[in-house]
Amino acid sequence: MNKIPHLNFQFWMIEICAVALVAAGGGFLSKSLHLGVIETALVFTVLAFVLVGAQMTVKKLHAFLFWAAMLGVTSAGSALPELLQETARFGDAKDSALLAAVVAGVFLIWGGVGENFALEGMASRRAESLFWLGALSVTALGAALADYLEHDSGLDILMSAAISAAAVLLLGLVWRFTRLPRAVLFWPLLMFAQPFGRAIAGFLARTHDDHHGMGFGPVMTAALAGYMMMALIIIAMRREKQANASVEAPKQV
Repeated sequence: MNKIPHLNFQFWMIEICAVALVAAGGGFLSKSLHLGVIETALVFTVLAFVLVGAQMTVKKLHAFLFWAAMLGVTSAGSALPELLQETARFGDAKDSALLAAVVAGVFLIWGGVGENFALEGMASRRAESLFWLGALSVTALGAALADYLEHDSGLDILMSAAISAAAVLLLGLVWRFTRLPRAVLFWPLLMFAQPFGRAIAGFLARTHDDHHGMGFGPVMTAALAGYMMMALIIIAMRREKQANASVEAPKQV
C-alpha cells in the first residue's frame, strides 16, 4: 500500500515549509496559551499520536492527512529537545547524542523485526508504525541539532543557517544525481530539514536590525509557510492526478 507522497523535490519543499510553520507558529501558540515546556510537549505529542493514528486508519494516500500527520510529528519532535533541556538539563550536545542513540535504536528494531526499509509501498501496519516512530525520532534529533547550532556551537546565526543549507543542498544533489537508495537518503534529509526550515522561519520572523531578518514576525511567517505548504500540496495532487490519467488513458483505447 502506498500511503506516502512521491519522494521528489516538491516533497522536500513541503517538508521545509512544514518545519518553518512549526518553528514560527509553535512557539507563538505556546506563549499565547501560556503553556510551559512540559505542557507544550504533552499537547504536541498527543496531537501527533492522534494525527498519525488517523493516517494509519486509511487504506491509501490522502495528501492532506499525510501532511497533517507530518506536521504533528514535526511539532512533537521539535518539543522533545526542549523537554530534555527542561528536565534532564544535559545541554544541546548531549541531548543530540541521546536522541541519536534513540534513532539508532529505532532502526535496529526496524531491521530486527524483519521489515523492509522501503518507504513507498510499505506492506504492513508494523512497517508504517516504525516509519512514523522513525520520523518522530529523526525530527527530534534534527531539532536538537538546530538547538546546538544556534546556541552551543559558537557559530553565529548566519553561519549556522549556512551549514544546514549546505547539508540539505548536498544531500539533495546526491538524491537527484545518484542511484543511492531513497530509504538511505530520506532520513538524513529529514534531519537536516529541521535546522534549515527553522533558519528560514527565523530569517523571515526576525527584524532587519536583529541579524538582518525580514521582520515579518511569527504570525505572518507561520501564515506564509502554511500558505506555501497548502499550495504545494494542491499542485502535487493535481500533478499526481494528471499522471494517473495519462497512464490510464491508453488502457481505455
